[in-house]
Amino acid sequence: MKCGGSMKYKTGGSLKPVDSSSNPGLAKLPTEIRNKMGYMKKGGAHPGFKAVQASIAAKSGVSKKAAGAILAASTRKASPKAKAANPRLKRVK
Repeated sequence: MKCGGSMKYKTGGSLKPVDSSSNPGLAKLPTEIRNKMGYMKKGGAHPGFKAVQASIAAKSGVSKKAAGAILAASTRKASPKAKAANPRLKRVK
């Protein structure tokens, strides 16, 4: 990536910031956690829900069970557009 340029997904397209009005659960997560999930950072593959859960637990100082609840809550509040882009989000109960 060039200095001063906009960040791009690995396959192309501009990254967008988190919109707190359309997805308040995601906006409540710490920035580091959102970055691991692929928001507002250089593109690449999603690390997986287990890895994100472990990261939330480590960064927030909560148990893995509580971190899973935080991740599930933010996933349930994902926008329809996000669910269309990642069908795995629909699997979260």
